[in-house]
Amino acid sequence: MLRSIVFFFAVVIVLVAVFILGVHFFSSAFQQCVAQPSFTTYVQCSSKFVEDHNGAITALATVVMAGFTYTLWVATSRQGALTKEALIADRRAFVFPIGLNQFWERDPKTGQYNWRLRPGLLNTGETPTRRLRFYVDCEFRNSPLPENFQFIDGPARPGKGFLGPKATLYGGLAPQLQNAALSPQDLHDIINGRKYVYLWGWIRYFDVFPGTPEHITRFCWQILVTGDPFKFVPGQVPQQDPDNLNFSYLQTAQGNCADEECFRK
Repeated sequence: MLRSIVFFFAVVIVLVAVFILGVHFFSSAFQQCVAQPSFTTYVQCSSKFVEDHNGAITALATVVMAGFTYTLWVATSRQGALTKEALIADRRAFVFPIGLNQFWERDPKTGQYNWRLRPGLLNTGETPTRRLRFYVDCEFRNSPLPENFQFIDGPARPGKGFLGPKATLYGGLAPQLQNAALSPQDLHDIINGRKYVYLWGWIRYFDVFPGTPEHITRFCWQILVTGDPFKFVPGQVPQQDPDNLNFSYLQTAQGNCADEECFRK
């Protein structure tokens, strides 16, 4: 805003200078009037020139005032837009996955425990979400995730929910319920570097401010496992025991972004 006002006044000063120089060098009446130059004569001749051309000068002043009013309106509108954008950015909902949750289910055939994973979702904003949807899946493979991996949604329907300010919510389960859970042998292969499992998905939602676009967050984690999955029994392995089963994760080089960054990718 300050830059626009300074620019306007600079233009006005230049126009006034051009006007004065034009009168001095191109007005024959003015040049005749100041044939015997002195400060008093110059002032008198300038006053006479202004009086003789008051209509044109008034029109020029009107144009200058209109230009100033327009510049001020543009600067004020721009400042208002910036203030609105700052308010939205400061208070809007922002949702991303945080924390890995794991759930066991007992296999009735083997008596051992299989596993499914679930990310936590956190809204760090000061306002709630609108029309929140999320999708979670996993990729269990024999090799690391390639750079050109295509994150394609499976047949499962996205989850729906609501996240208030500073609130958390569980995301979907993976492997999804129509697929087999991760077995102790799967975890054993992951621990020993023979298999790899990746948890990935997306979160889509709107904020409460009118006219703002839909937001999206994408994530992809490599799941790490330590301990002995064959010895796990709920509540019976002490936390400090090296055989205790623990899950953690690392962000991958691809599949992690938010909003405009996701659309550029």
